Amino acid sequence: MKLGIVIPAHNEARTIRQVVKKIPRKLDGISQILPIVIDDGSSDDTLLVARESGAVALRHRINLGAGGATLTGLTATCRLGFDVAVTLDGDGQHDPNDIPTLLEAHQKDGADLVIGSRFLSKTIGEMPQLKWYGNKVMNRITYVFSHYNATDSQSGFRLFGPNFLELLHLFSTGGYEFCSEAIIIAHQSHLKIAEVPINTIYFDSRRGQNPLNGANIFLRLLYRSLTG
Repeated sequence: MKLGIVIPAHNEARTIRQVVKKIPRKLDGISQILPIVIDDGSSDDTLLVARESGAVALRHRINLGAGGATLTGLTATCRLGFDVAVTLDGDGQHDPNDIPTLLEAHQKDGADLVIGSRFLSKTIGEMPQLKWYGNKVMNRITYVFSHYNATDSQSGFRLFGPNFLELLHLFSTGGYEFCSEAIIIAHQSHLKIAEVPINTIYFDSRRGQNPLNGANIFLRLLYRSLTG
């Protein structure tokens, strides 16, 4: 099994080298591991640093957002002939050493979409309060449209199995709603979803998704449900 590690990054020149270097080089049951960084319209040296660190690096000329960058990376993973993809953030907030935990849920339990949940982790108490409430609201919004009760619907640390990678064409735009839409697609397609605990490093409370994006996500998901 070949594993692609998709890392969307926007102006992450200071952290992307450490993220790429921390990715395990060998994992049980995996014949090849390839980091794929999507430079999402950065104005710094993210692209150059990613390539110097040993990753395949692709670039968006304009910033499409984390969802658009993730979708580009997943598409590239398929075209390169990889079987499974793991996505994680380029700012160092996710610990690549947790990748085996996601892989175990796929390899042993047959999960097609594995979500690394911060809310199942002992480090959840370190999450800034505003983000905690924002994520809880997004969990409810995601449930309205997916009927799947996820503990961390907005986590960017995920595994996409072969069955899910065949459904990338079902995404609407790859906008802010990407995380919720992935759960909707998996649940409506009768794929198996699993959540596993992950460690998260909260080093900057200003980073991450703006809680006000919740209204925008809701409207996009509503439009999807009415037109899909």
